[in-house]
Amino acid sequence: KTIKEFNIPGAVNHDWEDIGLGGGPVDGVNYLYIADIGNNNYPQRDISIIYRIPEIQDINSSFDGSKLNTIRFKYPDGVRDAETIWVDPVSKDIFVVSKEAQSSVYRIPYPQSTTDVIVAEKTGVIKAFGMATGGSISPDGTEILIRNYVNTFYWKKGKNETIAQALNRDANKQLTIVLEQQGEGVGFDRDAKGFYTIGERRIDANVNLNYYKKK
Repeated sequence: KTIKEFNIPGAVNHDWEDIGLGGGPVDGVNYLYIADIGNNNYPQRDISIIYRIPEIQDINSSFDGSKLNTIRFKYPDGVRDAETIWVDPVSKDIFVVSKEAQSSVYRIPYPQSTTDVIVAEKTGVIKAFGMATGGSISPDGTEILIRNYVNTFYWKKGKNETIAQALNRDANKQLTIVLEQQGEGVGFDRDAKGFYTIGERRIDANVNLNYYKKK
C-alpha cells in the first residue's frame, strides 16, 4: 500500500538504486542522498549522480527543490554498475559499493563538489562475496551492513579502524535472511537494534518488509 508519494523537484530518475541519510553542508541538517548509480543499460554512463536534499520533517511537508544539490562522480577504474551507498555519519564521506562478482568499495570524501565531476577513491574490494545490492551504516558509524540477493553481511568497526579498513577484511558475521524476490534493500533501524530488508517487486503479487532484531 502506498502511504504517500513525494516528488524531488529538479531531480531526474535515470536508474535510482539506493538512498541514504546523513549530514551535509549545513550543520544540524539531515540530508537525503538519492543514488542514481544504476548502470545496467547500454551505452553505460561514464558519470554517476547522487542527489542531496534536506530531509522533510513530517509527512505533510514537501521537498524544497531550491535546496537540491547534484553530486556527479566517476570511478577511477572505468564504468561501474552500483546499487549501494551510505553516508558516514562522522566524516560525511559517501561510500559506494559496485555490483560485480567481486564488489569494489569507493569513497567520495566530504565536502563533495556540486560543480565539478569528482573522481571517487577506490578503497578496496569486498572479500568472499559479490553482487552487492544494498548497504547501510549505523547512526554512530560503527556498524555496517551489505547485502546481496541471498545474504546480509555485518561488520563491526574496530576502535582504531576506518570504514575502508574494516571492509578490507572478512565480515564479522554472515546473517541468514528470508529469501526475497530480488532482495535489494537493507537498513538499520533508528537505534541500530536491528535491521530491515525488502525485495524489489517483480512477479510477486506483494512484497514483505522483514525485520531482524539484534540478538
